[in-house]
Amino acid sequence: MKSFTRTDLRSLEFHKLIAKKLIKEPEIWNIVYSNLRNQCNKTIAYEEWNTLINSKTKSAIINILCEKSENSQRLRSSSPFLGILTENERLRIFNNFKIIR
Repeated sequence: MKSFTRTDLRSLEFHKLIAKKLIKEPEIWNIVYSNLRNQCNKTIAYEEWNTLINSKTKSAIINILCEKSENSQRLRSSSPFLGILTENERLRIFNNFKIIR
């Protein structure tokens, strides 16, 4: 199993917070659907997310967002979950992962 970099772990934290928001405010799923619909150059990653989101339960998608597995990390690296976190939420996570010198 691959070891996770600081960037991987930060991405996991972003997606854990996204998962909490999706559970608490289900209407936020509309942002995800819109991101998938509006993706101009239909990348392979977005096509894979589109297939997953249309074939799995929301609970299964939440699990993918929060899993510490290589496959989940690969999927998180091309996430259609942009626009869910506020700037303050993003900055808080970035600050938690700053390198202390």
